[in-house]
Amino acid sequence: MIDKQKLGYIGCNQLETFLTKVFQDVNIEKAMCILSIIDIAPETKITLEQFTQFMYIFNNAKIEILSSVLFYAADTNQSGKIDKNELSDIFRKLDIPVEDSQLQEAMETLSDETGEINYTQFTEYVESIFQI
Repeated sequence: MIDKQKLGYIGCNQLETFLTKVFQDVNIEKAMCILSIIDIAPETKITLEQFTQFMYIFNNAKIEILSSVLFYAADTNQSGKIDKNELSDIFRKLDIPVEDSQLQEAMETLSDETGEINYTQFTEYVESIFQI
C-alpha cells in the first residue's frame, strides 16, 4: 500500500519508493519527467486520479520516446485515442499556443471515423511538428 496514512494522496518521495520497489530497473528521472508533463511538481501531493494517469503513462508509453509519452499523457480518459479536448490540453500543458481553427484542422486531417486520433496518427503528427 502506498498511501499508508490513508490521506487520499501521496508525495513524490512515496511514489519514488513505490517505483523502485515494484520496478527494479526504473529510471526515476524519466518518472519525474512524466510527472512534470501531467502538471505535477515534485513538492505536490499526488491524488489517486493523478497516480492512475501516471501509472497509465508509465505502463504503456515507450518512456524514451517523447511522442509516446505525450500520447499517453494526452489520453486522460485512457481510451487509447485522443479527442479534440485532449489534444488541446496537451498543447496547453506544453505551452504551445494553438488556435481552435488549428485544432479543428488537425482533427479533420488526423482523426479516424470516430473523430479521434490513434497512437500512430498522434506520434507521427508530433514527430513531424517537433522533427524528432
